[in-house]
Amino acid sequence: MKGDVYMKNGLVKILWLISGILLIFSGIVCMFNPSVTLVSLAFLMGMALLFSGLIDILIFVRIKDILPGAGWTLADGIITIVISVLLFCNQVLAASAIPFIFGMWVIFSGIAKTINSFDLKRFGMDGWGWVMILGVLEVVLGFISFFRPVIAAIAIGLIVGLALIVQGAIGILMGLFSRRFF
Repeated sequence: MKGDVYMKNGLVKILWLISGILLIFSGIVCMFNPSVTLVSLAFLMGMALLFSGLIDILIFVRIKDILPGAGWTLADGIITIVISVLLFCNQVLAASAIPFIFGMWVIFSGIAKTINSFDLKRFGMDGWGWVMILGVLEVVLGFISFFRPVIAAIAIGLIVGLALIVQGAIGILMGLFSRRFF
């Protein structure tokens, strides 16, 4: 029984760390390649979102009986996958809609992370405050992208890169501090 809990903890930690690292890598690529076209960015973002959504759903399966607010993780994963599929279906349309799609996703994801941070606090998890701060930062970045699409389109590489790095940092923090769940 104890070995099974260790395996679950190890798998969750690895999934969060992999997701975080891939999101941070995608964010760095976006920030340092501003000449990347929005169509290419739509594909890259679709891949990162698809993987991140799948990871959220897998993590939900592992923590649904442990964390009371785990449903937010599932909802975040499903919405993230739906957005990634939309990005893959029509990349030309997606390129023009990236500031809006990205803004909606980041706002929802930031709200979900902020709410989850309070569950983490109740469990005495180290680093819950960082998850909360980064979740609020995500909401702010999402509103900037959603309500100022022209600004977002001009600086999309920087905004998308920064938000993906923040999302990746949250994943790494969750992986590093996940031992508190078990």
